[in-house]
Amino acid sequence: MGRKRRPIRLIGLIGLTCPTRQSDHRNNELILAVARRNQVLSRPLPGARHALRGGSALSVVEGIIGAPLKSYYLGLVILIGILCARFAVGRWRLMRFRRLWAQAQESMRDNNWVAAEAALRRCARMMPIAAPVHRLLGGVLARRGKLSEAEKYIRLGAELEPKNPAGFLDLGFLLTSQGPGRVEQAIDAFATAIACAPNLREMLAKEPRLEALRRHERFQKLVDAKR
Repeated sequence: MGRKRRPIRLIGLIGLTCPTRQSDHRNNELILAVARRNQVLSRPLPGARHALRGGSALSVVEGIIGAPLKSYYLGLVILIGILCARFAVGRWRLMRFRRLWAQAQESMRDNNWVAAEAALRRCARMMPIAAPVHRLLGGVLARRGKLSEAEKYIRLGAELEPKNPAGFLDLGFLLTSQGPGRVEQAIDAFATAIACAPNLREMLAKEPRLEALRRHERFQKLVDAKR
């Protein structure tokens, strides 16, 4: 009887122990998978491992975005430097222009037309869009007998300020002084000046320097106060 019961016990033992070993094996695999996942998630970022050793949150940020941040600040510093340099150069040019303009005015008061021309030429190079500089330089050149160059500068000054009658008056007087061949152009300049300021008609009608133009029919119609 004992011999017949022993295999039953062995079979029962095997049948009970096999499922237990299989479950333990699965549990072990699950534990290992979870451990591997936690190990991956707990790894530091590539650029922050060294910063984490220092124990500073700012070091971590600099380790990640340090290079772009430094480039941004460097570009900002360069831009500020350029703006400051341009401001300094512009202020220096303005101060120098004022000194040259004062020298030109003083030279004109002393009838030193050579010095006045030199100072005004430098002013014109520094401020090429300053209409009064070109007109005054043209007047000085006319004083020195350089009529063609004077006309160029006075005309440029008038064109830079198309709503200012002063430039066209200067051009009209200069053209009138060059003889009968420039009368029509002089009247055109006076007509533009009157279009900018109609009250100039009476002044031009009484201007002694325009005595030669008063016999011109077109000029008479232009300065007629009734128009």
